[in-house]
Amino acid sequence: MTTHLGADFDALGAMAGLLLLDPQAKIVFSGSQEAGVRRFLQQERPPLPELRLKELRRTRIEAAWVADCSSLRRLGEVGELILRAGCPVTVVDHHPEPEDPIPSAQVLSLPPGGAGATCTVVGWELKQRGIQPDPLTASLLLLGIYEDTGGLTYADTRPADAQIV
Repeated sequence: MTTHLGADFDALGAMAGLLLLDPQAKIVFSGSQEAGVRRFLQQERPPLPELRLKELRRTRIEAAWVADCSSLRRLGEVGELILRAGCPVTVVDHHPEPEDPIPSAQVLSLPPGGAGATCTVVGWELKQRGIQPDPLTASLLLLGIYEDTGGLTYADTRPADAQIV
């Protein structure tokens, strides 16, 4: 499970939520994280299963989740490794389709009316499946929604964002 270079809270929260859908998955950061995310990970040390990029290079990738990104270019080396593996890929993203989409990827459906954050898409899917997030995951999902919607004030905020909050 991975996300774009420069991971933000929408990316981190989405990956934390996706772990509830696929508990065997591991998080791989394709590069650095934004400063706030990096501080959070260093200070709080949340129990998220992480795999280092150097470990991923030696691992057989059987399936991949890509959160908050559907652009192959924005995945860096992790994108190349996923392509080389030829494994099934599921994209979870609220952004419009990019010029360089991930080939043959399945896309998790957006809530009706769209979403202003990827955490909303994940929260919606969890709700549809009757999965209640634990406090840490719920907090990370909320952080992601608030970050990408400006506390539900940005013009691209959608009703589903408020419903999931």
